[in-house]
Amino acid sequence: MNNVSFVGRLVRDVQVRDSSSGSKVLFNRLAVRAQRKDEEYLFINIVVFGRGAEIVGQYRTKGAEVGVTGRLRTGKPWTDAQGNERQELEIVVNDVSLVGGSS
Repeated sequence: MNNVSFVGRLVRDVQVRDSSSGSKVLFNRLAVRAQRKDEEYLFINIVVFGRGAEIVGQYRTKGAEVGVTGRLRTGKPWTDAQGNERQELEIVVNDVSLVGGSS
């Protein structure tokens, strides 16, 4: 089973875009408080489609808290400054919850 849930704060300004299929899409990162003592926060990429993207775009801004549930997938590969190939995990969000008040 591939199912994850996190609550965190949006790291970037919220920008909802139109996908090639005409649906709304939102790419952002969540700052999630880490459980380990040597890390303060985990930064997790999220992708929200459809009505969920519209709701986050309408009611949330950078720094606002949201809860997400979805599945993990590998993101697009990229090359770092040293020329190493990298690839991160991201959450494809199935359900988004607006936590706390708006910021």
